Amino acid sequence: MENGPRTTWYLELNKAPWTPPSWVFGVAWSVIMILFSFYMTKLSFRYSFLNRKLIILYTFQWLLNVSWNFAFFNQHLILIGFCFGY
Repeated sequence: MENGPRTTWYLELNKAPWTPPSWVFGVAWSVIMILFSFYMTKLSFRYSFLNRKLIILYTFQWLLNVSWNFAFFNQHLILIGFCFGY
């Protein structure tokens, strides 16, 4: 079973006219996660007393991002993917 934004399932969804090409998802997602990691690392060095809270926040956000990908692209659960992505 194929997964991701290049599958027939995703390509046949009713999408907005401004939806970017499917290859943009991988690039954008990677850039967002890298920048988010740099930001969280910078915050953890700047505010060491918040280190534990920042790690918990980062972990929670990371789990939501991974869960969204799994729910939407792998399981084709559009409503669940919407809830995680929102």
